[in-house]
Amino acid sequence: TLTKLIKERKVQSDEGVSEALELIWSNGGLEAAHALAARYGQEGKDALNVLPESASKTALIQLVDYVLIRSN
Repeated sequence: TLTKLIKERKVQSDEGVSEALELIWSNGGLEAAHALAARYGQEGKDALNVLPESASKTALIQLVDYVLIRSN
């Protein structure tokens, strides 16, 4: 398991990193991470609703969108 690889510090070698990445990819880890990031991003943008419209608020919303898009 990934936990075992980390606990045994096998991820410090190229072979261990490759094994860890294979576990992450084959078990939907990337999709889950993207979904979680999108959820947190939306929660962050929703929290900005209490602020008045401004260039700063717009910049923060755009920053969230940029980070989420560029990671895809």
